[in-house]
Formats: sequence, structure tokens, C-alpha cells
Amino acid sequence: MEAYKTICPDCGNIRYWVGYKTGLGKTPEQLQKMRGDAITCVQCGSRRANTEPDRESETGKVYNEMDRFAANFIVDLICQRSNNMLEILHRVESQLPEMLQDESGWTSLFVDYHPPVVERLWRQWHDFRIYLHRIHPCEPGEALFHPHPWPSAMRVLDGTYEMAVGYGAGEKEPPMAARIIMGSGSEYEMTDPDGWHYVRPIGGPTMSLMIAGKPWERPSPKSEKVLNPLAEKQKEEILKFFREYYGGNGR
Repeated sequence: MEAYKTICPDCGNIRYWVGYKTGLGKTPEQLQKMRGDAITCVQCGSRRANTEPDRESETGKVYNEMDRFAANFIVDLICQRSNNMLEILHRVESQLPEMLQDESGWTSLFVDYHPPVVERLWRQWHDFRIYLHRIHPCEPGEALFHPHPWPSAMRVLDGTYEMAVGYGAGEKEPPMAARIIMGSGSEYEMTDPDGWHYVRPIGGPTMSLMIAGKPWERPSPKSEKVLNPLAEKQKEEILKFFREYYGGNGR
């Protein structure tokens, strides 16, 4: 169930009420009633009423809080399962269009302490961080081979990069076990603390989405260089790309 607010354009009546949240599992009669309730004014009988979620009344606030609790509970259940970062990635993608509209929620960084140079926007989401990346090309042999200090999942949205992978404990570089070309639409996860990789864009910058979970107690490369925020134009360009991609022009 969900709380609604219905406004009649003919008589001005405002009605707060509770009804079905979705049509799943409803009979044809229940579906017809749902549609009728959403457009009917109970005061004057007009069939031109407009219905929207109720975020004002005490009942509406209770139902909104219940929705938030349910969403957090589902995420917590997912997080309790092992090796689920791709599932988290997909869940984030379903909510990303709304998050991208809130420009103030994103922090920017120009990551230039080692090739490849990365333009980054990030924000917190539950116990995860969401990263929007524009990664610039570098020469063969220059890309930073590194482990991650947290489980992660990535999707390449535009462009192509070369990725090498390896496996080893500690901070000493392990042998490279494989080299892969990742194109647009590719996705992968890194869920072992001792997994290593590098990425090297080929032919131009790549755009990618990364999700990171709670940190492990695992050393990883750190820079003493102070990283600066992006220029406003860079931030706008990255947000514009992601808004267009997740607004219907991409997946």
C-alpha cells in the first residue's frame, strides 16, 4: 500500500488516501478501481483529478518512512550474500537516473598521481560508494597495476580499455595472469582482496561506472599528492553523459 494525494482541478478539493502501490497480483476489478480512484474527485465527481504520492500528511510520512526502511532492508539482505557486487551494480543502475539529478550530491576529484588520469565523481549510497569515471588513455606499460581495498563492480559504458589481471597478497606486484579488451557494455566484479588489475583506455577516453563496498583490511597504493576537484565544465560534461546514458539512450 502507498499514501496518495489527489487534487481536483474543477473544485479544488484535496484528498489524502491510502491505496494499492502497484497492479501486481490484482484482479481486473481491482485494477479498474485503482485507476478510478486516481482520477475521481470524491467531492464533485470530476474524473479529471490528478494523483501523486503523498509526502505531506502524517500518514504519507509514515508510508514514505516504511518504503525507505524496506529499501534499506532489501539492500542489507543483498549485502549479506557473498560475491554479489554485480547485483549491487544493477540495483544502483536502476536508481541512478534520480541520483544524477541531484548535482550537489556528487563530489569530484581529478586523479592524476599516476597514469591513467581519471576524472571522478562519487557519492555515498547506503554502505557503498558510486563512482562515475572518465579515464584517459596512457602509453603501454604506464597504467597502474593495483589491488582494490574494497570489493567492487564495474561497467564500461563508452570506449574500450585494455585490462590486465593478476593475483597476489601484500603490496608486491604479482605476475599478470591475463590481458583482456573490455568494450562498451562489459561488466565485471572484483570480490577477492588479493585480486589485481590495471585499465588502459585505447583510442580515447572511456566512461565507466564503479561500485565499491566496505573496505577490507588490505593495503593498496596511496598517493601523498593532494588531489584537486574537477573544473565545473568537466563535472558538467560527465553528468551530462551519465544522464543521457541512463535516461534512455544507453542500456
